[in-house]
Amino acid sequence: MKNTIILFTAILLVIITACTDDEQIVAIGEIIESIEFKAEDNPEILTNDIKCCINGDKIVCDIPHTVENKLLIPEIKHNGTDIYIGGKNVTNDETKIDFSKSQSISAIGIDGIRANSNITVNAATGLPQIDICTETGEFPTSKESYMKATFTLSDTNTENNKNNVTIRIKPRGNSTYTGAKKKYPYKIKFQCPTSLMGCTPDQEYALLANIYDKSLLRNSTATFIGDLSNMAYTPTCHFVQLTINEENMGVYQLYETVKIGSGRVDIGDKGYLLEIDARTTIEDTKINLSTIPQPIRVVEPLVSWKGEEIDYISKCLTRAEEALFGENFADPVDGYAQYIDKKSFIEWFLINEIMYTADAWTYSSSYMCLLKDGTLTMGPIWDLDLSLGITWEHIVNNSVESTQREWRIKNTEWFKRFFEDEDFVAKAKERYRYFYSHKEDILNHIDRQAEYIKYAVREGHDEWTLIDTENLTIDEIYAAHSKEVYFIKDYLSERMDWLNEEFEKM
Repeated sequence: MKNTIILFTAILLVIITACTDDEQIVAIGEIIESIEFKAEDNPEILTNDIKCCINGDKIVCDIPHTVENKLLIPEIKHNGTDIYIGGKNVTNDETKIDFSKSQSISAIGIDGIRANSNITVNAATGLPQIDICTETGEFPTSKESYMKATFTLSDTNTENNKNNVTIRIKPRGNSTYTGAKKKYPYKIKFQCPTSLMGCTPDQEYALLANIYDKSLLRNSTATFIGDLSNMAYTPTCHFVQLTINEENMGVYQLYETVKIGSGRVDIGDKGYLLEIDARTTIEDTKINLSTIPQPIRVVEPLVSWKGEEIDYISKCLTRAEEALFGENFADPVDGYAQYIDKKSFIEWFLINEIMYTADAWTYSSSYMCLLKDGTLTMGPIWDLDLSLGITWEHIVNNSVESTQREWRIKNTEWFKRFFEDEDFVAKAKERYRYFYSHKEDILNHIDRQAEYIKYAVREGHDEWTLIDTENLTIDEIYAAHSKEVYFIKDYLSERMDWLNEEFEKM
């Protein structure tokens, strides 16, 4: 028995030794000296030779222009016997490989040694590129404190470029901060007022992730409608490609933040920016009205819980509420019109009703301004990614719903009351006819923006969004995104037709 055990142990050691010798693993750089894509070998795709970077267990190649496909022939210099990419032997340097997704690469060296890695080929997206590098090299994860960082903006319009500007950065948002797979939306703050891509100079900007919007286009669409409207201010936005600490974060939107200031919410130093916000805390200065479902938070300026300012704001809001629900509410002189600006409420209402915004009025991100003369105005619009068929229920159930043919804002208490005012109805009908006349312009805007971001979408850096792109090719990713674009266009078109029918009945 003892001899049997000794013999078995000896055989096992021989097998283990043999396997270890055959499968000796080394770093990829010990076998592969360089990987390059020659323009002469890939004339339909490349304009210049592209050399890959071999870094540890990763091989990355960056093409500095947009491409329609990534069927490329690599040129590999090595000291081994065979090279395999995606299971294909490419030793002869003539094999086309589809690099539309990361591919495995194996190099077989002399004496049976092996090196394994992955090779990724990135192409430019055509979008402005923002690169943020934090001072510590760590990702910003706390909403409570800023991290120091540098900010670089690279654009084909070189007048927009910024190089290594000092900023501070922290996550922002609520649901997108707590529940999203994608990297957070961010707030960035410059040391002094700075203009980015034509925005009014300011210290603060937002980088929005649009995690719940598979099309990435809902906020852009709402902004376009806002620009068509008579709203006093609609935040400017730009699509960008974002990297943080050299990690590609995918498509974001650079947005002007909603704040009091020249070129933003321009109400001077005697007005107040307010928000209907379900997420108010005990630290927030807020006011509750019986006819509005959520607290009204005082956003700016900073106001104490006690004192003349909060008493004044509360008095103005209560006065407007009482006038709206009073007996003579529709009287042009003695009714609510003396305290509430009809035009801004109509514009805000129509944009959010067209978009079927999930959060508007009943939950959060519904901004109002109390002017120095005590008039309450509505706007600006903000945070419309949960719209055009997306609500929280649909996110939880991983679905969208056909809500084109139902009212969203009109059935809330204030707006039900507004629609009892014949003058309000007449003005709303007139303004809706204006928006409806621009229906094709809105749909065309969606097409233009989808075309503008298509290379960024095709690059597949948004695998953390609700479209799982990890194992999809460029064409499959683009087809999935195109389906989402078609959905919001179809939803919007049908909804605007239905709204037009409803307004004409009034």
